[in-house]
Amino acid sequence: TAVNTGLGDFDILTILQNGDIVLAATRSGLYRSVNNGSSWQLACDASVIGNTMTIAMQHDAIFLLSPRGFFKSRDQGSTWTRILVLGKEHQITSAAVTDDDIYVSLPSLGSYKSTDSGVTWELIDSTNKYVSKIAVYGKTIITAGSTGLKKSTDNGKTWTPVFKNSQGAKIVKQIYTDKTSMYILFPGNALYRSSDNATTWNNIRLPNEISSITTTNDSTVFASSDINGVGVYRTTNGGVEWTNANVGIANSVVSKFTGTNDSLLVVGDKLFFSHTNGEEYSERRIDYVPSIRS
Repeated sequence: TAVNTGLGDFDILTILQNGDIVLAATRSGLYRSVNNGSSWQLACDASVIGNTMTIAMQHDAIFLLSPRGFFKSRDQGSTWTRILVLGKEHQITSAAVTDDDIYVSLPSLGSYKSTDSGVTWELIDSTNKYVSKIAVYGKTIITAGSTGLKKSTDNGKTWTPVFKNSQGAKIVKQIYTDKTSMYILFPGNALYRSSDNATTWNNIRLPNEISSITTTNDSTVFASSDINGVGVYRTTNGGVEWTNANVGIANSVVSKFTGTNDSLLVVGDKLFFSHTNGEEYSERRIDYVPSIRS
């Protein structure tokens, strides 16, 4: 069902839900719903916060990362304060928020941690100066940057390489986590999975050039490709065997997808949904009036 009442922009960059509060970041600003999406109000214009790249919540605080900076709101997005690292404005390249800590990376300076909601910051790694991605899985912090992939299991006090040859693993396509595992997808079609807080990693053989992965349960991994005609693959045995999971997908150029339990949502030129763990899909049509721009 459409839940667009009051939503003035349908170009949604990212969305976050916490209880009955839903936040939708669009190119024109951040919209807020306090009734589980039944109606929306513009919380903040994009001229203030910019186009959102990351949005997260820590208790009652909302954190938002955009090209304009790193922001915090304590009134459900109505007003924002800019978070300064080292007392200065920096172009933060990535951010990860947990229940207790905030992790950010700064170009040429390294990675920093805050335990007081962004008031003060502690340098946790100065050796990996250009970090493109930060991810937190349980108690493990993973960074991908100029010195390769590194991990910390003691809140950033010490760091070790994720792989023995991680010096060459400076760029990753995706770091994905679910309830049981962490996945790292590299350019060149290499996928690794760890289920023990990044201690050991298993290489998962991929069937084709893959752009992203997702999981729907403890044993099923889906891999998608944005190459025309490739579409979606599925494995239930850790990559030993892959099968096509494209039945019912007329256009198999997949740009994004996500899943949970046995359901899978696939986005390409059209929108497809599967409730049979990728066995078959049906097209979903969403009727809406596009926003008008001058």
